[in-house]
Amino acid sequence: MKSLLVFRTLPALLTLSLGFSAHAMQENTKGLLPEVRLDSNNEDKNQEKAFQSEVLITKSENKAIEALTRIIAKKKGTAEEGDLLFRLAELYMRRAKSGRFFDLSQTTALQLSKVGVANQKSLDALKSAITVYNRIEKDFPKFKNLDAVYFNNAIAHLQTKQTERAKKLYDQLIAQFPKSNLIPDALLEVGEIYYFQQNFTTALEKFKAIEKYPQSKAYPY
Repeated sequence: MKSLLVFRTLPALLTLSLGFSAHAMQENTKGLLPEVRLDSNNEDKNQEKAFQSEVLITKSENKAIEALTRIIAKKKGTAEEGDLLFRLAELYMRRAKSGRFFDLSQTTALQLSKVGVANQKSLDALKSAITVYNRIEKDFPKFKNLDAVYFNNAIAHLQTKQTERAKKLYDQLIAQFPKSNLIPDALLEVGEIYYFQQNFTTALEKFKAIEKYPQSKAYPY
């Protein structure tokens, strides 16, 4: 299933929260990920490099989450709270990716503790993201990026096997934000859900609706 997670402010947040300079980020990373130079002749060495890279990323994510959580506590009730919560959910979604790496590589809690990283589970990070997205939806119904909240929340629900809730979120996005640039992707995502549920009639309706958006990335699918 094609997934487009909407990250709008995460690089700037990590730079701010962790005290990295923009120049250092450009010199040492591609986006948020440290450069990993792999050796085509040594798979064990490649695995170790990938592991060390994810450890560094996870430590940075955890520091950013801690810093942002403190900021949110201070900003509670202010105009910035909704946006800060959105950034926090983004961080949890990114941490879920690191968690998947450790899950797939069958890294143990002991191995992680030896390198100074608390046990990371993708499912736990996804649940934390969902909690934050649900809070934004409930407490900030006029949040400027509510379409992205619905979209990312749907992805998180899909990844935690909560398919019906994901469908509802995609349908809410499509109904409430007809001018959102996420509509084509939402149509594709929810269409694929119906397709895999063998509800081909509804799936076809969703796919054909994408024809209205020939310039979208979803259109070629």
